[in-house]
Amino acid sequence: MEWAKQYFDQPPFPGQCLGCGEHLPENAAEASAHRAYHAIVEQVFDPKPSFKLAALRVKHGAFISVTAESPWWLNERLYQIARMFKYEEGYLHAPWSIGSHQTGIGVLLTDVFGRVIGASVVRWMPFTDGPCWLCTWAWVAPPYRRRGHFRAIWQYLESAYPGVLPDPPFSFEAALFISKLETMPADVIKAATSRIESKLPI
Repeated sequence: MEWAKQYFDQPPFPGQCLGCGEHLPENAAEASAHRAYHAIVEQVFDPKPSFKLAALRVKHGAFISVTAESPWWLNERLYQIARMFKYEEGYLHAPWSIGSHQTGIGVLLTDVFGRVIGASVVRWMPFTDGPCWLCTWAWVAPPYRRRGHFRAIWQYLESAYPGVLPDPPFSFEAALFISKLETMPADVIKAATSRIESKLPI
């Protein structure tokens, strides 16, 4: 599947693998590294079943929390999703990193087979004019989009982190969703509406 060609916020370049976005390998050493990275991209965009995640789902439910204290492999899974989110939205940095310095709380949305079909991150922001939870990003794997999973993530965040607000800038699709939420403050609706209007033809 040409994931990079379809979803990465960059024009294809000569010699690019349209699946993962990297340069096509020119020797055996590069081929090995390319296969490994290509598999990571494929796992994020077209998630495969995971026995370990399915077991965690039985224990904790569909939404699995990830913090700095979580096992490395859970942090790694969230980090790889954050990398693909970065490429798709054209950001400079992945919005999740692995290490004890990490203060956010990640959320992995899983199905009964342990596939990670979506993810999100919230952070507690001690603003002087009113501390609150901010949802800094949310993402759903392409094969599972437009099936209500983004709404399910948001409903979970509202339940688990009362008063949570989405943190702009928004993707166009997120802005469409946020603009229809009656519980959103006026400034958030304004930011979402502005994002929508910026993509509409004049």
